[in-house]
Amino acid sequence: MRSTPSHHSTCKRPAGKCLDLCRLLVGLLIGLPYHALCQPANSYVPISVEASSSGTGVHHKKITDFCAGRVESSHRELAFVRAGRYGEARPGLERAIAVAEQTKSTDTAALGCLITAIGFVDIELGRPQEAADWYRRALQLAPLPDDLQALLTNNLANAYLDSLQLDRAEETARRAIRLYERAFGTASSELVFPQLLLASVYARRGEYAVAEPVYRRVLHSSERSWSASSYEATHAANVLASLYLAQGRHELARELFARALVGLRTPTVGTKDEVAVVQAALAATCAAGGRLREAEVYVQQALAAVQELGEESRLMPEILDRTVIALFYLKQYERAWQVFDRATRLIEVHQGSEAHMVRFDAYSRLARAVKDKLWAKQIEARRKAFNSKG
Repeated sequence: MRSTPSHHSTCKRPAGKCLDLCRLLVGLLIGLPYHALCQPANSYVPISVEASSSGTGVHHKKITDFCAGRVESSHRELAFVRAGRYGEARPGLERAIAVAEQTKSTDTAALGCLITAIGFVDIELGRPQEAADWYRRALQLAPLPDDLQALLTNNLANAYLDSLQLDRAEETARRAIRLYERAFGTASSELVFPQLLLASVYARRGEYAVAEPVYRRVLHSSERSWSASSYEATHAANVLASLYLAQGRHELARELFARALVGLRTPTVGTKDEVAVVQAALAATCAAGGRLREAEVYVQQALAAVQELGEESRLMPEILDRTVIALFYLKQYERAWQVFDRATRLIEVHQGSEAHMVRFDAYSRLARAVKDKLWAKQIEARRKAFNSKG
């Protein structure tokens, strides 16, 4: 790895142990696919903090705005995508694509837009490899407008990133940057998307020193081109906060998570579940950094959001697991286990038993890192109970 622990870290443990713990914490906070949590500590790296699981792909509002004027037949499905109702959007999009391909009644740009939308839906539903198949299929269409080709290539790189195909993600992100420059110009603010994606590849590899200046540059550019509360700036603040948290730089992470929270609370930028994810991330960040009273405030906000949202939210497992981390540091074990068990049940439904095994490993490592024998013992008891049930 090229980076070293920062002198800004507030962690009082030995630097190596602190950095390993912070990386583990970030993985649980940020929603890293659970199978990636079993990597050795020195290879454990974060992903972006965007509340959705779509990593650094283009935001759903941008996709639907981009496609709305080109696809007259699927406004209802695009409205579902815009509202985050992905399960309802997918069947209609698939039917529309099948009809367009069979009848050849839709031009290639409109068909490419439909495939862009369904690929995004599959990313959001946790199916990055299926999304990559859709994007590759769309890129074979000809002719495609330059802007659509750039968008598809960027989202293909994002699908590779989400499925941990890092070399392919890097190669495709670099191609996306060239296509964005051709479509929008070398000075265009739209370049933030492929640039963030490329930086996220570096971060996923643990190359923090390479990723950090890109994240900072994109954050500055986004605030200058749009505003501090725009989606672009909010997203950039999120991913930079996750990087600082991975380095144990809790105060810098806290500041940027707080800025992201302000942006996400803007109605046209974030959704209620996205806000709750960052509230839970702030709770865990403050708790890990020793700001226990502030952490408790964010815990209460996150749990209030959990009650309001219900369990249908696709982000609920992430919200719950981040809250567990905060409660763990606050030593509120009874509440922590209640939230942990609720997250366990939801993850079992949505991700299967394999995800649980690696998740249990991650929590066990966290307990060992902070030398909490009680937590480690209870984790092992839950692991055994889960195995016997299966």
